[in-house]
Amino acid sequence: MTNRHAWACSAGGDHLYPTAGTVFEDTRTPLQLRFHAIYRFCTSRHGASGRELQRQLGVTDKTAWRMAKHTRILMQSAEAAVLLNGHVEIDESSTGGKRSGGSRGRAAPGKTVSMGQ
Repeated sequence: MTNRHAWACSAGGDHLYPTAGTVFEDTRTPLQLRFHAIYRFCTSRHGASGRELQRQLGVTDKTAWRMAKHTRILMQSAEAAVLLNGHVEIDESSTGGKRSGGSRGRAAPGKTVSMGQ
């Protein structure tokens, strides 16, 4: 118990564990590394591999693989269908300055894709 991070209540002396009851309850990996791995998954288009996490976070191959697997399971179990209910319309448009040659349409140079709901 001496290695677990806990806060003690000043009135009664009860121990409070911040990760108790969460998905990070039994992890020995620092939370900063876990959050960084989740950030990598959310910001890349295709997720992140274990090797990629190993290089970026500086952890062992086994730790990176476990973090990647755990993050994938958590993302899969999240109910994304609850976020979009009912009738949903999404539109896309390319915006930007004057087109100066090059290709037309979606691949036009100098254009930024913007989406609205």
